[in-house]
Amino acid sequence: MHVRVWGLLASIGLLLPVGAAIGSGISAGYEESDPIARKLRKETAQTPFQQQLGAAVASFQQGDHAGSERLLKPLIADPGFGRLPGEQRHAALALSALNALLMDDPKRARKLFLRAIEAEPGHATDPYFLSLIAAQQGRYEDAARRLTEAVRLSPTVLGDLETEDHFVYQLLHELDDDAPVRLGLLQGLFDAEWDRGGLGADDLWYELALLRVKRGETALAGDAVARIGWPDLLVKLRSDRRFDPLVDRQSPRFDVERAARTHVDALRSLAGERPSSLKVRTDLTYAMLTLGLDQEVLDETGSILDTLAAATPEQAPYEDTADYQAWILNNHAIALRRTDRIDEAVELLVRASRLDEWGTPNVSQVLNLGAFYCSLGRADDARATIAAVGGMSGYGRMVQASIQHCVAWQAGDRAGAAKALAYLRKQRDDSPMHGVYALVREDRIDEAARALAGLLESGEHRADALAALQDYPEPEPLPGDRESFARWNTLKDHPAVRQVAERVGRIERYGIHYRSGM
Repeated sequence: MHVRVWGLLASIGLLLPVGAAIGSGISAGYEESDPIARKLRKETAQTPFQQQLGAAVASFQQGDHAGSERLLKPLIADPGFGRLPGEQRHAALALSALNALLMDDPKRARKLFLRAIEAEPGHATDPYFLSLIAAQQGRYEDAARRLTEAVRLSPTVLGDLETEDHFVYQLLHELDDDAPVRLGLLQGLFDAEWDRGGLGADDLWYELALLRVKRGETALAGDAVARIGWPDLLVKLRSDRRFDPLVDRQSPRFDVERAARTHVDALRSLAGERPSSLKVRTDLTYAMLTLGLDQEVLDETGSILDTLAAATPEQAPYEDTADYQAWILNNHAIALRRTDRIDEAVELLVRASRLDEWGTPNVSQVLNLGAFYCSLGRADDARATIAAVGGMSGYGRMVQASIQHCVAWQAGDRAGAAKALAYLRKQRDDSPMHGVYALVREDRIDEAARALAGLLESGEHRADALAALQDYPEPEPLPGDRESFARWNTLKDHPAVRQVAERVGRIERYGIHYRSGM
């Protein structure tokens, strides 16, 4: 797990910031001009304990964790350690725990963080790091409880620690949708007003609102709805009758196209404030794609790619190129596809698929490229592309199986298609709409209608099914998709689908793109 953090070391009542990167070492300079650092040096000269602790802090900040530990171990093992003030014991134990974590000894780090909490509770960073350790060890419910505790102790802890939001999302994804600890974490993040550094977390507030509605907690659901402004989520709120008591569909507040323009404007402003962030620009280009601003996406991503091509290692123009360059290429390719520049789009996706994804072999762009090849009717290229895809989530495996079904169907391999469809059915909870799309591809419309009606009846999958049924602007379908698109429109008008859809929701036309993909 790659998470950038800002650790807090308490020493004689002082908070000293140190930078660290879990799983990828540390790079933190010791600022001689920092008044807190100067005060720390002055204070640590008062006793031998404080002097040695100060030396351990200095070694830590220089990246010498083994050296820091050599100084800390005799302090912690000393018989008089337990008689020291709690804040001093906490400082030594928390620093030793960070050393252990950065030296790949999470078991020891966990024990030390627990001792640090006993010495002096109330530091949000302790449960935060315990959450990281628990997640690494696959103890996701414990990780969620610890992270909830951290944001309760300090609502700003995730921002202070520069936490990459993919840790939060991955943790939520690993929990059962209706698990109480998941609801508790969502509510904790909501109460802390977490907003991903200004990018917003409306998708989490939608999940929170839906959970509250399912529980009949209308007032709490209304609190979450009030914080939702992303256009695709407003579509979900408007189309689902469960939200009717909370949604005024005539109000500008729930105007989807207006919300899409507002979202783009807000992200443009944030991009101006944070010119070195590709993360902000990735979100901006997705918002532009949703609104159909394809040429503006080409201009924005083209400028970024030109800047990256001209950059030198000594003058990196962006702080997060490794994490987001593939997504800039991905979104540039989407805009190229929408403007019928198909060969260029393929070339960009091939480039993106060869880049790492969060420090691991790429999965997202490999799957996107495979799906794009299928849409183009290039079954052999699709098969070759996804053959070597790395480790995937349950959703990723469903996308892979969907591509395998497409490849087999286009190649006339009915046994292969049946095998892929069997997987899509067996694992339907990971992404049930992929199974419906496979039935549509095979022109089994009555069977697809029964499956889709079942999703609409389901409290768990209704929202996604309703969202897929709305009418949106669509680019001209590619050769491999033309028959499926025509059959999808037939399915939408199937009496079994329409009857249930009108009972649990409604179908309307919107001026945004629902699928911002290829």
